[in-house]
Amino acid sequence: MSGTIWLYIIGGVFALVGAWTIFRCIVNGWKRFLATVDDLTSTLKDAAEIAKAYREDVQILKEIAQSAQIPNSGDEPESIIPKQPATMPSPYWGRFQVKPDEPDAPLEPVSEVDVTPTVEDLIEQEKNEAAGDFEAQERMKAATREADQSRVKELADLGINEKPEGQ
Repeated sequence: MSGTIWLYIIGGVFALVGAWTIFRCIVNGWKRFLATVDDLTSTLKDAAEIAKAYREDVQILKEIAQSAQIPNSGDEPESIIPKQPATMPSPYWGRFQVKPDEPDAPLEPVSEVDVTPTVEDLIEQEKNEAAGDFEAQERMKAATREADQSRVKELADLGINEKPEGQ
């Protein structure tokens, strides 16, 4: 029986810790929410004050601009935008050479143009490749034989020139 009491006590402690954690999360979340709302309202108030000051400045600038009309001295145009739409000048074609018309090349028969190899051409090509491969293999064998013979001859010359230690 005391085992179940301890089980209830430990379970109750864990439940209290969980409830306390949830409560603190809710309180911290609410504090963060209120801080965000306060920050947003203060930002909006500042923006409203700036907009009001901007409107006042624009109004003052309008009054200054309307009261002090600067007369046009004649040197400057009233506007850089032309009053009537400007048209593009006609193109000047004479500055480029005109390419003369050339007649098309005469047509050639298809048999002269077609360069696709025939079966006989492919067979001949394979024979030539096989012969070339065979010739290369034979050359390599001959070179290997000559190298082996020269090594054997060198070793034999070394053996003849050296005298045994006992003599």
